[in-house]
Amino acid sequence: MSSLQGKWEGLGHFLDIKLAKEFGLLPIVIIIDADGGVTGKIGDATLVETKLGTWKEDGFEIRAIIAGSIKTGKIYRKDHFIIFGHIQESEMDINYHLKSNYYFDFSMNVCGIVLKRVP
Repeated sequence: MSSLQGKWEGLGHFLDIKLAKEFGLLPIVIIIDADGGVTGKIGDATLVETKLGTWKEDGFEIRAIIAGSIKTGKIYRKDHFIIFGHIQESEMDINYHLKSNYYFDFSMNVCGIVLKRVP
């Protein structure tokens, strides 16, 4: 997945209106190195234990644990981050999920973001 290599940034938003009002826009930064290693942030929190994988035939998926608070002074209980979509050259309009685990979470939060490659 060398086509994803580089720094990606965007402003994430909750699709749930109540959470969107409470947390506002969340800056997200994802950096993918040449070996497929991933680092990043969501809001004020750091993404740790990150894993880059494939999604469907031509897509990608990044899984991570959220370390810290996504917004200083606010409590948010979901600590798993999953972002996935089809690989694009310089801009991706995609969704991400905030969950309590990587598998089944009936109360997960769906969020949207336009990620842009930063030169």
